[in-house]
Order: sequence, then structure tokens, then C-alpha cells
Amino acid sequence: MEATVERAEDLVAACEGVTLMVAYRMHTEPAVRRARELVGSGFIGDVVGVHGAMTQRLLDMFDDPDHWRLDPDLAGYGASVMDLGIYPLNTTRFVLDADPLSVSARMHSAHDAFADVPDERASFRLDFGDGVTASCTASQNAARSSHLQITGTEGELRLDPVFFPDEPRRLRIRRGELDATLDFDQRDQMTEEFTYFADRVLAGEAPHPDGEHGLADMRILEAIYEAGETGAVVDVADEL
Repeated sequence: MEATVERAEDLVAACEGVTLMVAYRMHTEPAVRRARELVGSGFIGDVVGVHGAMTQRLLDMFDDPDHWRLDPDLAGYGASVMDLGIYPLNTTRFVLDADPLSVSARMHSAHDAFADVPDERASFRLDFGDGVTASCTASQNAARSSHLQITGTEGELRLDPVFFPDEPRRLRIRRGELDATLDFDQRDQMTEEFTYFADRVLAGEAPHPDGEHGLADMRILEAIYEAGETGAVVDVADEL
């Protein structure tokens, strides 16, 4: 949504009286919406845990030592979690329809190109309470990969691949003797987002995700970087 919590708060304040939607591609992605429906219906039982990851080789994509994702003044708190980790973070919030209570994280940067950011590689954990956790990985210097797996007491859902816009969407569903994979037609995610946003504007109704939803992510991201720096578990429940 923005580079820092303070800038995001200013954005929301500036948009008072204006329709504001944060462009989370996964919220209008049919495969992700189907996973959310299955979780909400209890198809996999009670959720036990989530595993999510998004990684890519940024230096192969952009041969530019001054690339904005490596500049803290532009990228915000870091390079990998801000740009990539937000996908498993926000999609988990969306699929579970829940917010975390606390976060923990580990981060590492070794390559010279990542000297100014803490998270060439990062892993973080979201604690949703009642024993439900999400373990996530993000890196701007690893093989391209993306997945989201939701495990419950009765079954499991796996979206793989999921986060990159040019990937086909597959949702694997497992429960008891059922083991099926649903293939979804490729959608232009930007068209889906703009169509939904236009519909909300024309209907005079507030869209979701709105500014407050985006602010929650910004506060969680800030806490993840604090946890990565200090090694402590950081509470976020009172901030959301």
C-alpha cells in the first residue's frame, strides 16, 4: 500500500470521503476465492496451519544496482517481505478471514546488492490464536516459486502456483479418499480488479479491501521487520 505505516495512514486520511481500494490481486482471483469458500464452509475442518511462499531472482530480472526494491527510501522496511511476503501474508488473512495476534521473523542478507536491506531472505510466522499459525517465506534472490497450503483437521488445500500473474492457477483439494486438482482459466487480474472496483463505485458501496484493511497489513509488515531485527515475538492485536 505504501512504504511505511505513517505514509499509509496519511494516504487513508487524504482519501476520506473518496472511494479507496487497495489493489490486492488475490482477492479477485477465482482459485483463491474458491479456497476461501472451502475454508469458510468447513470443508477441511478446523484450520491447523498455513504455509506460504513467494520467491524470485530479482537480480536476473533487473540488472540495476540502483533498482528501487533495493533502496530503503523507496521500498520501505525491506526488499523481500514488503514486495513478496505481502502475498502469503494478505492472502492468508483473506482466506482465513482472520487477523494475526503476533508475529516473529528471521531475516538474512549476504549478497552485496542487498547490503542496504535486511531481508534478501526472510521467514516469518503469524500467530492467529487457538494454535493456528502461518509460516511464510520470501526472497528476492531464490528460484521463482509461489504456493499457499492450508491444512485443516479434516483435509488440505494447496494453491500451487498461485501468486505470479502469468502462472496458471491450480487448487489441489484433499479430504479422506478425495484427491482432486481444479484448474482455473487464466484471468487478467488487473481487469478483474478494475471491474470489481467500478462495480462498487457505480453501486455506491464500499469495496473490499479498503484502506483500513491495507493499513492492517502495513502494521503487520512493520512488526515483522521489528521481529526480524530484535528476534522477539511482536504483538499486533492491539494495532489492527
